[in-house]
Amino acid sequence: MRKIFIMLCASISVFAARIDIYNDSTYTLEATIYSAKHAELASMTVTPRHTIKWQDSLFDARDYSKGPFYVVFTCPNGDFFGKSHRVGENATVQAMRSSGPKNCGSHTQPDPHRDDENRKPHIY
Repeated sequence: MRKIFIMLCASISVFAARIDIYNDSTYTLEATIYSAKHAELASMTVTPRHTIKWQDSLFDARDYSKGPFYVVFTCPNGDFFGKSHRVGENATVQAMRSSGPKNCGSHTQPDPHRDDENRKPHIY
């Protein structure tokens, strides 16, 4: 009986709402999460090929935001990159699957890193 109780407790989610934001583009992007009622919930910078996990509340609090959510991606200079619509709780959002231009101008990214003046620049 004790083992069953422990297994039930372990399987219950302690997070009210969670969204994984994956930047599958080559740009550093700002991801802003909005509620279904258009209230801004969070904003974060996501570097290329990285994932950030956002969670609204721990332990199923009564005041947590319920989905669907939407995520707006913007370029470092503020240009619109894309928007993901109707994102459910515990979903993964990918920048390149959002609707929009999905492009930032070359002037929005930092200069390539140089180890030495004689070497060609490389981006990491």
